[in-house]
Parts: sequence; C-alpha cells; structure tokens
Amino acid sequence: LDLSDPRFAVLQQTLAGLPRNLRLIIEEAIGEEQLSGPKLESLVDALTRGRSAKEIAALTGKITGKRIEIPSQYEKRTGLEFEEEKGTFAYIFKHSVLPVLRTVLIVIVGVGLISLLGYRYLFRPIRAAVYYNRGLEQIDDGSHRTGNDLFDQGRESWEVKKRYYQYAEAFIDQRRDDLAAEKYEQLLLNYRDDRKGLLDYARLETYRRASYEHAEELLDVLLSESDTMYDYDALIQSGDNYMEWALEDSSKYENARFAYASLIQEYGDLDDVMFRMLKYFIRTDNLPETLRLKDYFQSIEKLKLDTDTYAELGGYLVTQDERSGRSIFAPEAREILFRTMAQDENLPEVHYHLSRLFRSTSDYDEERKALAKAYEAFRLLPARNSIRETNFIDTINRQGEAAFREREYLLAEDKYLAAKKRFETAESIGSLQPSPVFGRIYSNLGDIYYYVSGNYPSAMKNFQSAKDMNFAPPVLDYKMGYINYRNEQYDEALLKFFEAAGAYSSNVNLMFTTANSLYSQGLYSSAQGYYLHVLTSLESTLRNIAELRPDEQPEHRALLVNLMRAYNNLGATLFQLSERSGDTGKVTQALVNLTTSSEYFDQITRDRNTLVRTESKNLSFLNTRAIIYPEPGFEVEIYNEIPRDFTEVEF
Repeated sequence: LDLSDPRFAVLQQTLAGLPRNLRLIIEEAIGEEQLSGPKLESLVDALTRGRSAKEIAALTGKITGKRIEIPSQYEKRTGLEFEEEKGTFAYIFKHSVLPVLRTVLIVIVGVGLISLLGYRYLFRPIRAAVYYNRGLEQIDDGSHRTGNDLFDQGRESWEVKKRYYQYAEAFIDQRRDDLAAEKYEQLLLNYRDDRKGLLDYARLETYRRASYEHAEELLDVLLSESDTMYDYDALIQSGDNYMEWALEDSSKYENARFAYASLIQEYGDLDDVMFRMLKYFIRTDNLPETLRLKDYFQSIEKLKLDTDTYAELGGYLVTQDERSGRSIFAPEAREILFRTMAQDENLPEVHYHLSRLFRSTSDYDEERKALAKAYEAFRLLPARNSIRETNFIDTINRQGEAAFREREYLLAEDKYLAAKKRFETAESIGSLQPSPVFGRIYSNLGDIYYYVSGNYPSAMKNFQSAKDMNFAPPVLDYKMGYINYRNEQYDEALLKFFEAAGAYSSNVNLMFTTANSLYSQGLYSSAQGYYLHVLTSLESTLRNIAELRPDEQPEHRALLVNLMRAYNNLGATLFQLSERSGDTGKVTQALVNLTTSSEYFDQITRDRNTLVRTESKNLSFLNTRAIIYPEPGFEVEIYNEIPRDFTEVEF
C-alpha cells in the first residue's frame, strides 16, 4: 500500500484524534493482525480522508468483528476537530468549569431545600410537640389558661388533629367541662364532620353537661346522612342520650326505644343493645319485661356485663321489695349485685344498692361497710347524671341514719348536713329537683333536733321542708303535731294528728294524743270517744298477758302507767261533760274512772314484798277529792304529757 507523505500525515492526525479504544483496535489490526487487501485499503482511505470517529468505528467493527463504543463527543466530529475544540474556552468552560459550578449549585440548592424541609417538616413539628406537651402538663397542674395558650402556640407551629382530643380529655379529667367543650368546638370548626370529634363531644354533652339537645344536634350530623344513618356508635349513643334526657322529660323514653329498636333491626339482638333495652324497661318500670331480660342474662354463665345497667337492675329489684314490704327478690338482687361487683368493684352504684339490701335484711354491719365503699367510689367519680348524684346524696344520708341508729348523734348530724348542702348546691344550678328522697334528709335532720337536742323550732322547720318535698310519712305529721301541742297550738296539732291517722288509726299513742288535744280544745265528747278507744285497746292487751310482772318487764309497767293515765283523763273528761250538761250521772262515771286510775297507780307503786302503799298521791286521787270536796277555782286535771312518736311504750 503506497501512501504519499501528505496522506500519511493526515492518517496520523486522524488516528491521533480518535478515541483511545478505537485507536488501539486499529493499530492492533494493522500491526499485529497484518491487515491487508481491500479491508486495509478501505480503512486507510477512511483515515486519510479524515472521516468521523463514528464512521471509522463502524468500518473497523465490520472488519474486525468487534463492537466498538464511541463517546458521544466523538460521534459527529473528527478526531482532529475534537482535539482542536479541547483547547477552546467553550470546551474548557463546559467540561471543567461548568461541572464544578453545577456541583456547587446542586449543593447550595440541596442545602437550602434540606433546610426548608427540615424547618417545615422537622423543626416546626418538634417545636409544636414541645408546646403541646408543655400545655398538657400545665393543665394537669391546674393552669388551664396557660395550657390553652401553649396549645395555640403549638397549633400555629404545626396543626395536629389528635391534640384536640388530648386537650379535651385533659380538661375533662380536670372537670373543666366548659373548656373541653371549647376544644371540641375548635376541632369541629377545622374538621367539620370529624366522626370521633362528634361522638366524643356528644358524649361530653350527654354525661357531663346534661346538654341533651346539643348532643342530639351533634349526632344528627352523622345520622342525617344516608351513608351513616345506621352508624352503630352514633345510633347507640343517640339512644343513650335520650335515656338520660328522659330523666328530665319522660317523653324522650320513646325516642330511646326507637333508636334501640333500629339497632336491633339493623344489627340483630346484640348484648350491648339488649342491656340498654333492659335499662329502658327498668326506668319505665316495666317489671315483666325487666324480669324476662333478667332471666336471659342470668342464664348466660360467661357474660361481659354492662355493669352500670346490671347494678341498676339489682337496685330495681331491691326497690320492688321495699314497695311490697316483702323480701321476694332479695336473693336474686344479692346474686346480681355480687356478680356485678365481681366485674367492676369500683362501681359506686353496686355498693349503694348492696347497702340498701343489707338494711332490708337488718345486716347493719354489712350495710355500713357497703355505704363506706359507695361513698369513696362516688367521691372519686363525676356526677354522670341525676340518678348518680341522687344516689350519692342518699348514700351520705344513709350513713347519717346508720350513725343515728348507733346513737352517734354528732356524726349523724354531720352527715345529714353534708347531704343537705350537696342537694341544695345541685338544686341551685338546676341539676336536681326536690323529691321525697331529699325530703328524708330534712326529716332526719329534724329528728336530731327533735329527739336529741330538743330544739323544736329547728325541728319543725326541717320537718316542714321535708313535707314540702312530699316526704310525709304519718310519723312526720305526728311529730309536727307534737310540737304544735307543746306550743299549745291545739288546732294545728289536731290537724297534724288527723293527717297522721288518715281516716282512722288503731295506734294507741296517736289516739291518746288526739284525745288530749280535743280535751284541750274543750271538745269533750270527741275526747271521750278517743279515750274509750285507748282503754279498749289497753285492756285487751292486758287480758292477753298471762302473768303480769311490772317490776321485771318494762312494757308491763308501761301498760299499767298508760291505763292509769287514760282512766284519769277519761274521768276528767266525763266530769267536764257533767259540768256542761248538768248530767249528774256523768259525775258518778267520772269518779268510777278516777278510782280505777288510782287502783292502777296502787299496782305500780305498792311494794311487792311488804304490800305497803306509797305515801305519794296521784292525779286521779287529787281529782276525786276535788270533785267530792269542791273549792272555789277548782278544775280537774289530766295527764298533759303525750308520747313523742308512735313507738314510745309509755304515754
């Protein structure tokens, strides 16, 4: 192959400008493989013509059978052009300066982006978390305003929905339900249809704030939509809201029943719903349906109880026995309440109803233990509704009654005053209304003044308050009549005694006090009738005693004393009738009764061993002498003292 010097120079220049890998392959093919012939000629021709690296690579690959990769910068230029370009400013800037600048810019942009993202998605959330957590700590310490301010700072840094729930629950724990409601309002302002927020807020309104209508509005946001109208949690909570509402407005029981019926229709007879139906039947006093569901639940051995409802069931059965005066349901009530306590020992209602059960069976030691547990449990829990608050107040009152029974009068008074104060506080804010349950507190407090301190004005004031609350057992009217009698207000005393007796009463104490009141009013004929009833009853009791032992049996002695006083008073009454009518026959009858009274006095006072009479003279003796030997200004006298209640054995 003959090449001229100019062509060879071009070949060398072209070869020098080729990529190194291509150049080595060509040099190897010509030098070591001794390429010749047309292949050599075509390759040399391409080199001497200064073809592009891409063209030469394609030709070389075809000749040698090797695949040759060409860098992109060689594809459209000859090697010579490339070598010339490498010395230009554009090439140096592009391949030396620009990569450095690009790297610097990428680093700057990357650092800026990382800083921006870090500030937005790392620093701000961390700072917000610090604010939120500090705010919760402040709330726990009682600094509610500071806690709210820190919440606002946290929200400005980074909005976190779950923090609304946390703060609302923290305020609930602190019993600041108003602030909890504000937090739920803020939540729903930003997350209008948030399901959890609506349910939690409605629960707060139902059980803590008694805002039943607002709770209904919150739940309707879910229940008014076609796709959520059977939302289980919302529908069951709606029924629960109506049940609590019905404690103030009984017409809402039907709304509750409808909600529970809808749940049964949609989801079947689930235990959760059936427990609520049981509560519905209890509160609407449907005994047959209550007993049916009671039998159903009692037949299931392993059952997760709705302990609130089951405790209420036990209490309902105790109430049935209290109404009937018989212990029909006591065994079942005991079993139900102990079963409830096994699953929730801290539930105050279970101990409260057990205390009622123990009292009905006269197990007073267990009653006091149950009352102490109930009091502590009630004290640790908020007043969820009027039933719980009523039971708590009644627990305190019953502790006072237990103390009074044991003659711990100072403790009893403290308990009565505490129960009264708690009721009056609840009444002042409208959460409780007067009822016989609370009237009994005032009656009990009146008993302290009536029996213990003798402060009859205070006793009367409390008795009247009890009666104003429809707590008016006959004995209360009797005690009010007793106070009127002591104050010589005989008209009012008679009215109270008549109210205590109703149409008629066979209680000898009541008949005797009524007779004395009639006598003091000058109504001698009526008084005579009552004294005769008293004596008939007392003589009947005396005849039924086989062996009279007044020195050994206090009730036997009391019977003789009562007979002595009743016969004297009847004698005085007959004498007054004789004075008014001029009927001398009544004087004789009067003297006979006065003599009988003296005979009973003799039985009481004569010495049993010596049979010696006492030197003292009783009222009947003085009345007899005054009738037989009258003196100017003379008046017969009666035994004025009357018993303080129905149960005293001696007038």
